[in-house]
Amino acid sequence: MMNRIELNNEISLEQSEVTMHFISMTSEELIDNSIVEYFDGNESNIYKGYQRQLVRSHYMKIVNFLVNDDKPLLPTAILAAIDNDDVKINNSSIFLNSKLRIVDGQHRIKALHIIKENYHDIYKNKCRSMKFPVILLRLDKNNADHRLLEIRSFVDINQKGKKVNTDLAKSLIKPILKKRVRDNQASSSEVVELYANEVCTSLNQNKYSSWYNAIRLGDGLNTRKPVGINMFIESLKPIILAVLKKEWFDDYGSDIDVEKLCDMLIEYWNIIGDKWSDAFYWEESINSFRVDTNYSIQKGIGVHPLHQILAETIENTDVYENVLLKAKDVIDNSSVTSESWIRGGEFSIYNSKSGFQEIIRKIKARNLE
Repeated sequence: MMNRIELNNEISLEQSEVTMHFISMTSEELIDNSIVEYFDGNESNIYKGYQRQLVRSHYMKIVNFLVNDDKPLLPTAILAAIDNDDVKINNSSIFLNSKLRIVDGQHRIKALHIIKENYHDIYKNKCRSMKFPVILLRLDKNNADHRLLEIRSFVDINQKGKKVNTDLAKSLIKPILKKRVRDNQASSSEVVELYANEVCTSLNQNKYSSWYNAIRLGDGLNTRKPVGINMFIESLKPIILAVLKKEWFDDYGSDIDVEKLCDMLIEYWNIIGDKWSDAFYWEESINSFRVDTNYSIQKGIGVHPLHQILAETIENTDVYENVLLKAKDVIDNSSVTSESWIRGGEFSIYNSKSGFQEIIRKIKARNLE
C-alpha cells in the first residue's frame, strides 16, 4: 500500500539524466516515510548502505535547539533518494511504495524522533506540523551510475561542507568505478580515482609499507590512523596523472601496474623515513618505518607536498627506473629537518593548498653544508 503525501508547489527538474523533485514534508511525514541505510560491515555489499552511525552530540544539539528556541529555523534541504519504481507523483500528491533513503539530514530526523518520544507537548504544538524542504532524487535501482551518484552526493555534501566522515563512502565507490572501467564507461577522472583508490588500499594492506594499516578506509572513528582515504586518494592523484602520461606499463596490458607503483611508493617513503628519521621509528620485524604520532608527516600536511614532489619527478623523468634516484636526490639534500614536521611546529601553519606549495619550496631548498 502506497503512502500519500500532499504536495505544495512541487518543482521538478533534471540533472545528469536524474529527475529531482523539490518538495516539502512535515516532521511527521519525515519520521513515518524515511530510513537511513547504515553500512553493515560488508564492503562488498555497497547496495545495503554507506552511512556511518549517528553522532549523538550532533543530533542532541538539534534537539536542544528545536526544544528551546521559540522560533527555530532549519532551512537547509534534506536530501533523499528513492527508486523510480517506488514513487508516483501527480499534481497534488506524491505516492511512496517504500521509504525515502536519507542521503543528508539524518541527524535532523533523529532529533525529531527524540522530541516526539520525549517531549510530547513540544512535538505536538511546535514540531509535528513543521515543514522541511526536501530534495528527492529519483533513481534507477538497476543503474550502477545512479547508485554511484547517490553515494557521491553524500560524499560531496559532507566533504565540501560540514565535517562529516566520508572515508567509508569513498572506499565503497571503488567497486562501482571498477565496473565502469571494465565496461569502458569511465571518464578520465574516474580512471584516475580508481587507480588512486587501488594504490591506497594496497599500501594499507602491505605489511612492508610505512602505510600498513595506517589509512582510515572507512573506520573513521579510529583516530590512531594518521590519514583518511579521502585525503590520501587526493594526494595520490597527481602521481597517477603523471604516470598515465608516461605509458610505462603498456607491456603489462594496462595504463598502470598498481603493484609496481606501490613498490615505488614504499621505497619513496623509506627514503623519506631515512631523511627525517626522528618522525618515524624502525620496525625490525617487518623491515619498514612506522610513523611517530608526534609528527604530522603522514597527515595531509605531509602527504600532499611529498606526493606532489614525486609526481613532478615522474613528469620530468623519461625512464621509470630513474624516478627514485631523482626523488632521493631532492629529499636527501633538503634543508628541512625532522623538527619542521613536529605537530604544532613550523609546517603546521601551512595546512592549505597554497601552504603545501610553500612546504614543497622549503623541501626543495638544498642543504648547502
